[in-house]
This record gives sequence, structure tokens and C-alpha cells, in this order.
Amino acid sequence: MRMAHKTVTSNRIDVLRKQKEMTQEELANCLGVKQASISRKLAGVIPFSVQEVKACVSIFHTSADYLYGLSDIPDERSDMNPRETGPEYE
Repeated sequence: MRMAHKTVTSNRIDVLRKQKEMTQEELANCLGVKQASISRKLAGVIPFSVQEVKACVSIFHTSADYLYGLSDIPDERSDMNPRETGPEYE
């Protein structure tokens, strides 16, 4: 049996899910998978696919950089070029 080891991605998705007061079943429905699959993904037993992470970006209004642990800023605009974050873009 494979040992579960939560990844940055699974941990951050789980935290965001709980902050949004979303059940595993609701997240599973949004991603088009079974609740048991989400449970295993959140536990780190199996990884989230790129498509699932992309869907989570939309669901939780965050960035892929944040979900993958490349940024500690959960704001969806955190992966934009600094020139694109000035007042004219707000």
C-alpha cells in the first residue's frame, strides 16, 4: 500500500476547500470525479491532474503558482507580470 504524503498542492486545495466551506463531495462534483478520488488526492495518495488544478484555480479564485507552491500569495493575480498589476489594471 502506498503511503500518503500530503503535497503542497493537496494541502493548499484542502485549506481553500475548507475556507470556502465546501465538502469533498462538492469539490468532486466540480471536478467531475468521485468523492473517494478527492479524498485520496487531498490525502496525497494520488496527485491532482493539471486539469484539476486548473479547475481549482477557477473554483477558488487563486493562481496555479500558489497551488503548486511556487508562490505564497493566494491572490489569483500573483502570477501576473508586475507591469500588469498597476492601477490601470485594477
